[in-house]
Amino acid sequence: MLQKEHASALEKLRVIWLHKKKIEAELQSRHAESTKFLSKIKLKESEIYGLKTKQETCQKELTDCQTLKEEPKEQKKENNKNDENSKKTIEKYEQEIAGLKEKIEGLEEKVKNNYSDENSSLKEELKQCETRIRQLTGGGAIEHYSQNETAHFSRNQKADEPLFFDRGNIQHHIPQKLLLGRELVQTLEEAKVKKLEEREQMDKHPQDRDNKDKEVNEQPDNEEQDYKEH
Repeated sequence: MLQKEHASALEKLRVIWLHKKKIEAELQSRHAESTKFLSKIKLKESEIYGLKTKQETCQKELTDCQTLKEEPKEQKKENNKNDENSKKTIEKYEQEIAGLKEKIEGLEEKVKNNYSDENSSLKEELKQCETRIRQLTGGGAIEHYSQNETAHFSRNQKADEPLFFDRGNIQHHIPQKLLLGRELVQTLEEAKVKKLEEREQMDKHPQDRDNKDKEVNEQPDNEEQDYKEH
């Protein structure tokens, strides 16, 4: 009798233990499903937050656009007026710039013509002097020179260069007329170079000229000017 009761109690305990294990397994399964569901909920919440932020941004942009669209008419008129004034100012400056460019071109052309005329005048004057020198030194024998002595002169320059005569070291045989002619050519060449240098200096700003200190020193100060006037 006691053995039967003992066996019956053991069977009941076994059934209860199996039922407990089944319940625990089901609880674990439901817990795993619950964890997955919570993860999905968090993901959806994140998506909802992103959509909400995007909606707020779009709403703000829409409000700004509506505000600009509803700009007062007076403000529009003022903006249009400012645009017209700016356009007129730009056109005025463009006209002034075009006028200045035209004026500069005219001045450059005038300077070029003046320089060309003066250069041509100097060349013509130099050519006349060279012609005169050839008349004095070329052709027959020169006074108090024999034909052989005159033949010692040789031309070593090109056609467009100043005349130059070479007789070695016999300088005392050169006639006075020839020396004067040579000095005249040299003087004209130096004058031409000097004029060109002066023109270059005049084209520069006064502060950039080589002789600016000389120009300043040549100008009288206030005391000297008062003395000269009295």
